[in-house]
Amino acid sequence: MSEPAVLAPPAPPARINLAITGHREGNAAFAANRSRIEAVLGEVLDIISEAAKAEAPNVEIAPTRFHSMLSEGADLIGAGQALAREWELISPLAFGLDLNVAINALPTTADDAQAMIAGGDPADPKVKQRADAIRAMAGRARLFEMAERDKAIGDLFVAGLQHPEDRRNVDTFSAESSLRVEVAARVMLEHSDLLIAIWDGVTRAFIGGTGQTVQLALEIGAPVVWIDANAPDRWRMLTNPE
Repeated sequence: MSEPAVLAPPAPPARINLAITGHREGNAAFAANRSRIEAVLGEVLDIISEAAKAEAPNVEIAPTRFHSMLSEGADLIGAGQALAREWELISPLAFGLDLNVAINALPTTADDAQAMIAGGDPADPKVKQRADAIRAMAGRARLFEMAERDKAIGDLFVAGLQHPEDRRNVDTFSAESSLRVEVAARVMLEHSDLLIAIWDGVTRAFIGGTGQTVQLALEIGAPVVWIDANAPDRWRMLTNPE
Protein backbone atom coordinates (compact mmCIF):
# COMPACT_ATOMS: atom_id res chain seq x y z
CA MET A 1 0.00 0.00 0.00
CA SER A 2 1.52 3.28 -1.08
CA GLU A 3 2.05 6.14 1.34
CA PRO A 4 -0.33 9.11 0.92
CA ALA A 5 1.16 12.06 -0.90
CA VAL A 6 2.42 14.82 1.34
CA LEU A 7 1.45 18.20 0.03
CA ALA A 8 3.65 21.21 0.65
CA PRO A 9 1.94 24.08 2.44
CA PRO A 10 0.99 27.00 0.22
CA ALA A 11 3.51 29.78 -0.11
CA PRO A 12 2.83 32.74 2.19
CA PRO A 13 1.66 35.92 0.51
CA ALA A 14 4.31 38.39 -0.53
CA ARG A 15 4.47 41.67 1.34
CA ILE A 16 6.20 45.01 0.83
CA ASN A 17 7.67 46.65 3.91
CA LEU A 18 8.16 50.40 3.62
CA ALA A 19 9.56 52.94 6.06
CA ILE A 20 9.52 56.73 6.18
CA THR A 21 11.85 59.33 7.60
CA GLY A 22 11.70 63.05 7.09
CA HIS A 23 11.77 66.55 8.42
CA ARG A 24 9.49 68.05 11.01
CA GLU A 25 7.23 71.01 10.46
CA GLY A 26 9.96 73.39 11.63
CA ASN A 27 12.29 72.62 8.73
CA ALA A 28 12.19 75.59 6.33
CA ALA A 29 12.18 73.58 3.09
CA PHE A 30 9.55 71.17 4.41
CA ALA A 31 7.30 73.98 5.59
CA ALA A 32 7.62 75.89 2.30
CA ASN A 33 6.75 72.87 0.14
CA ARG A 34 4.52 70.87 2.47
CA SER A 35 1.49 70.49 0.21
CA ARG A 36 3.57 69.44 -2.80
CA ILE A 37 5.62 67.03 -0.67
CA GLU A 38 2.40 65.39 0.51
CA ALA A 39 1.13 65.05 -3.07
CA VAL A 40 4.42 63.63 -4.37
CA LEU A 41 4.58 61.17 -1.49
CA GLY A 42 1.15 59.89 -2.50
CA GLU A 43 2.32 59.51 -6.10
CA VAL A 44 5.41 57.59 -4.98
CA LEU A 45 3.38 55.22 -2.81
CA ASP A 46 1.03 54.53 -5.72
CA ILE A 47 3.96 53.83 -8.05
CA ILE A 48 5.45 51.36 -5.55
CA SER A 49 2.12 49.56 -5.19
CA GLU A 50 1.57 49.27 -8.93
CA ALA A 51 5.15 48.13 -9.53
CA ALA A 52 4.76 45.34 -6.98
CA LYS A 53 1.61 44.07 -8.66
CA ALA A 54 3.22 44.18 -12.11
CA GLU A 55 6.35 42.38 -10.91
CA ALA A 56 4.43 39.42 -9.49
CA PRO A 57 1.01 39.27 -11.19
CA ASN A 58 0.28 35.70 -10.08
CA VAL A 59 1.44 36.06 -6.49
CA GLU A 60 -0.84 36.90 -3.60
CA ILE A 61 0.29 40.20 -2.09
CA ALA A 62 -0.59 40.99 1.51
CA PRO A 63 -1.31 44.58 2.54
CA THR A 64 1.83 46.67 2.71
CA ARG A 65 3.45 47.24 6.08
CA PHE A 66 4.36 50.87 6.59
CA HIS A 67 6.81 51.80 9.34
CA SER A 68 6.65 55.27 10.88
CA MET A 69 8.13 56.56 14.13
CA LEU A 70 5.23 59.03 14.50
CA SER A 71 7.16 62.27 14.86
CA GLU A 72 5.23 65.33 13.79
CA GLY A 73 5.84 66.27 10.18
CA ALA A 74 6.79 63.71 7.54
CA ASP A 75 6.24 60.69 9.79
CA LEU A 76 2.60 61.56 10.48
CA ILE A 77 1.91 62.50 6.86
CA GLY A 78 3.25 59.13 5.71
CA ALA A 79 1.33 57.25 8.39
CA GLY A 80 -1.89 58.96 7.36
CA GLN A 81 -1.39 58.08 3.72
CA ALA A 82 -0.64 54.46 4.62
CA LEU A 83 -3.85 54.13 6.63
CA ALA A 84 -5.83 55.75 3.84
CA ARG A 85 -4.64 52.86 1.63
CA GLU A 86 -5.65 50.34 4.32
CA TRP A 87 -2.06 49.32 4.89
CA GLU A 88 -0.74 48.00 8.18
CA LEU A 89 0.91 50.74 10.24
CA ILE A 90 3.88 49.69 12.39
CA SER A 91 5.42 52.23 14.75
CA PRO A 92 8.77 51.60 16.44
CA LEU A 93 8.97 54.30 19.10
CA ALA A 94 12.19 55.51 20.68
CA PHE A 95 10.29 55.92 23.98
CA GLY A 96 7.07 54.75 25.56
CA LEU A 97 4.03 56.30 23.94
CA ASP A 98 3.39 58.98 26.59
CA LEU A 99 6.99 60.23 26.57
CA ASN A 100 7.05 60.02 22.78
CA VAL A 101 3.95 62.22 22.66
CA ALA A 102 5.41 64.64 25.21
CA ILE A 103 8.67 65.12 23.32
CA ASN A 104 7.20 65.29 19.82
CA ALA A 105 4.34 67.63 20.74
CA LEU A 106 7.03 70.27 21.41
CA PRO A 107 5.84 71.73 24.73
CA THR A 108 7.38 74.96 25.95
CA THR A 109 6.64 74.49 29.65
CA ALA A 110 7.56 71.82 32.16
CA ASP A 111 3.94 71.62 33.35
CA ASP A 112 2.73 70.66 29.87
CA ALA A 113 5.52 68.12 29.50
CA GLN A 114 4.71 66.51 32.84
CA ALA A 115 1.01 66.38 32.01
CA MET A 116 1.66 64.48 28.78
CA ILE A 117 4.22 62.14 30.36
CA ALA A 118 1.49 61.25 32.86
CA GLY A 119 -0.91 60.56 29.98
CA GLY A 120 -2.85 63.80 30.34
CA ASP A 121 -3.37 66.88 28.20
CA PRO A 122 -1.21 70.02 28.01
CA ALA A 123 -2.73 73.43 28.63
CA ASP A 124 -1.30 74.98 25.45
CA PRO A 125 -3.87 74.36 22.65
CA LYS A 126 -1.23 74.14 19.91
CA VAL A 127 0.75 71.57 21.88
CA LYS A 128 -2.47 69.66 22.56
CA GLN A 129 -3.29 69.64 18.85
CA ARG A 130 0.09 68.06 18.08
CA ALA A 131 -0.25 65.58 20.95
CA ASP A 132 -3.75 64.58 19.84
CA ALA A 133 -2.53 63.96 16.28
CA ILE A 134 0.22 61.64 17.47
CA ARG A 135 -2.06 59.77 19.88
CA ALA A 136 -4.73 59.33 17.24
CA MET A 137 -2.25 57.81 14.82
CA ALA A 138 -0.72 55.63 17.52
CA GLY A 139 -4.18 54.28 18.29
CA ARG A 140 -4.33 52.82 14.77
CA ALA A 141 -0.80 51.42 14.74
CA ARG A 142 0.98 48.38 16.10
CA LEU A 143 3.46 49.91 18.52
CA PHE A 144 6.93 48.75 19.49
CA GLU A 145 7.81 50.95 22.46
CA MET A 146 11.41 51.07 23.70
CA ALA A 147 10.54 52.49 27.10
CA GLU A 148 13.23 51.12 29.38
CA ARG A 149 14.99 54.51 29.68
CA ASP A 150 11.83 56.61 29.90
CA LYS A 151 12.17 57.68 33.53
CA ALA A 152 15.70 59.04 33.17
CA ILE A 153 15.06 60.68 29.79
CA GLY A 154 11.71 62.10 30.91
CA ASP A 155 13.36 63.68 33.95
CA LEU A 156 16.02 65.26 31.75
CA PHE A 157 13.35 66.54 29.36
CA VAL A 158 11.32 68.20 32.12
CA ALA A 159 14.42 69.61 33.80
CA GLY A 160 15.52 71.17 30.52
CA LEU A 161 12.20 73.01 30.24
CA GLN A 162 12.40 74.13 33.86
CA HIS A 163 16.01 75.32 33.59
CA PRO A 164 16.87 76.03 29.94
CA GLU A 165 19.96 77.93 31.06
CA ASP A 166 21.49 74.65 32.31
CA ARG A 167 23.24 73.71 29.08
CA ARG A 168 24.75 70.55 30.53
CA ASN A 169 21.32 69.14 31.31
CA VAL A 170 19.86 70.27 27.97
CA ASP A 171 22.78 68.77 26.05
CA THR A 172 22.54 65.51 28.00
CA PHE A 173 18.86 65.19 27.14
CA SER A 174 19.59 65.91 23.49
CA ALA A 175 22.32 63.27 23.35
CA GLU A 176 20.35 60.61 25.25
CA SER A 177 17.16 61.10 23.27
CA SER A 178 18.99 61.18 19.93
CA LEU A 179 20.63 57.84 20.68
CA ARG A 180 17.22 56.35 21.43
CA VAL A 181 15.86 57.68 18.14
CA GLU A 182 18.80 56.14 16.30
CA VAL A 183 18.06 52.74 17.86
CA ALA A 184 14.40 53.00 16.84
CA ALA A 185 15.46 53.97 13.31
CA ARG A 186 17.70 50.90 13.09
CA VAL A 187 14.82 48.67 14.21
CA MET A 188 12.61 50.25 11.56
CA LEU A 189 15.18 49.80 8.79
CA GLU A 190 15.90 46.19 9.69
CA HIS A 191 12.23 45.40 9.04
CA SER A 192 11.87 47.39 5.81
CA ASP A 193 12.59 46.75 2.16
CA LEU A 194 12.75 50.40 1.15
CA LEU A 195 13.02 53.75 2.92
CA ILE A 196 11.21 56.88 1.75
CA ALA A 197 13.11 59.97 2.87
CA ILE A 198 11.72 63.50 2.77
CA TRP A 199 15.02 65.30 3.17
CA ASP A 200 16.56 68.63 2.21
CA GLY A 201 19.83 66.88 1.32
CA VAL A 202 21.77 69.13 3.67
CA THR A 203 21.16 68.30 7.32
CA ARG A 204 22.93 65.05 8.16
CA ALA A 205 24.93 65.58 11.34
CA PHE A 206 22.18 64.88 13.88
CA ILE A 207 22.22 61.42 15.46
CA GLY A 208 18.90 59.81 14.67
CA GLY A 209 18.03 62.58 12.20
CA THR A 210 16.77 62.21 8.64
CA GLY A 211 20.18 62.48 6.98
CA GLN A 212 21.74 59.90 9.26
CA THR A 213 18.79 57.53 8.80
CA VAL A 214 19.27 57.76 5.03
CA GLN A 215 22.94 56.90 5.48
CA LEU A 216 22.12 53.95 7.77
CA ALA A 217 19.65 52.56 5.24
CA LEU A 218 22.16 52.71 2.41
CA GLU A 219 24.88 51.16 4.54
CA ILE A 220 22.74 48.10 5.28
CA GLY A 221 21.68 47.77 1.65
CA ALA A 222 18.17 49.21 1.78
CA PRO A 223 17.37 51.44 -1.20
CA VAL A 224 16.05 54.93 -0.53
CA VAL A 225 13.47 56.96 -2.40
CA TRP A 226 14.62 60.51 -1.81
CA ILE A 227 11.95 63.22 -2.07
CA ASP A 228 13.94 66.46 -1.95
CA ALA A 229 12.17 68.81 0.44
CA ASN A 230 13.44 71.74 -1.68
CA ALA A 231 12.20 70.30 -4.99
CA PRO A 232 9.72 67.47 -4.32
CA ASP A 233 8.99 66.71 -7.98
CA ARG A 234 12.63 65.76 -8.57
CA TRP A 235 12.51 62.62 -6.43
CA ARG A 236 14.95 59.83 -7.19
CA MET A 237 16.36 56.54 -5.99
CA LEU A 238 19.53 56.25 -3.92
CA THR A 239 21.30 52.90 -3.70
CA ASN A 240 24.71 53.62 -2.16
CA PRO A 241 26.12 56.00 0.46
CA GLU A 242 28.14 57.98 -2.11
